[in-house]
Amino acid sequence: KSRRGSLLGTLDKTKTAMGGRLLRSWIERPLRDAEAITARLDAIDDLLAHPMEADVLREELAGVYDIERLLSRVAFDTVHARDCLALLATLDAIPRLQADASEFSARLLTETLREMDPMNDLRDILRRAIEPEAPLSVREGGIIATGYSDELDQLRDIAVNGKTYLSELEQKEREETGIKNLKVGYNRVFGYYIEVTKSFYELVPYRYTRKQTLANCERFITEELKELENRITGAEQNAIRLEYTLFCELRELLTADFNEGTHDASSFRSDMITASIGCFLNQPMLAKFFQQSSCFCRQLFSILDFRKYGSTNIFVTEAANEESSIANGFHNQDHFRVPHIKSGNGFPLHLDF
Repeated sequence: KSRRGSLLGTLDKTKTAMGGRLLRSWIERPLRDAEAITARLDAIDDLLAHPMEADVLREELAGVYDIERLLSRVAFDTVHARDCLALLATLDAIPRLQADASEFSARLLTETLREMDPMNDLRDILRRAIEPEAPLSVREGGIIATGYSDELDQLRDIAVNGKTYLSELEQKEREETGIKNLKVGYNRVFGYYIEVTKSFYELVPYRYTRKQTLANCERFITEELKELENRITGAEQNAIRLEYTLFCELRELLTADFNEGTHDASSFRSDMITASIGCFLNQPMLAKFFQQSSCFCRQLFSILDFRKYGSTNIFVTEAANEESSIANGFHNQDHFRVPHIKSGNGFPLHLDF
């Protein structure tokens, strides 16, 4: 459904999906307390007074992912590796947002930013666990970062460097036995073996166990080769299975933290806080967008002689040419209670009909 011509469609210049949803909520449920409205307008005035800092905040928010959607996936245990990376990137932005806001003084704005929790423990786990280039699927490997699990690192190393280990074992056995043509080989029936020609039978050590007899040679196995064979065979598939197991454990940890309240009130509130910052930043952006100072002013709550001259309807102004809209005035000298339609409290904007 098109929002063109609606109040929300006119006002929504937010940079994040969270900010857009909260803006809709603000319009649908406007504040009724003058003190709360004043605090919100103070935050907007502060942003207007520091345009460069506000632009920096806006740029940071542009790279923030939809935390509400991410947390819903965490809650229902459907999060995948890229969701974890998106959550990490969003949490990483919180300290930068707090640092960039050092120039602001409005109580609501500074308290809002101060309440944002970067969840350092969770960030550390996600940074160590998830591969930065993780694929979308969690069952094909490549999602757990190197260094997170020693067992996984060993399996990956064997899968990639298995032939190197076999060559090193072959060279080691040649040096220890003196059998110059000793060879480590493999076939599908017998697996890995050490092959010795008949001319070197007398040099075969007792630790060698006969595995197969051929016309011109004998094939043996050792405990070391058997262990290496077990590690090499299926190492890649074992690594993929272990990755999935580790990721499921990480996902369960996130879900448990969320459901048990470890990161709820103090931490996972970052979604609403980030959305609030997005809504605050929407207002200076809106003022710049319309570039009509006569349409924008701060609400007052102690007006005895109310006058407005040259007021315009921004719906008409936005939809039509500026010259086509007619400004009008209003004077309430006798202090009557007169309906005055606005954009919804908290916005530096008056709409006079």
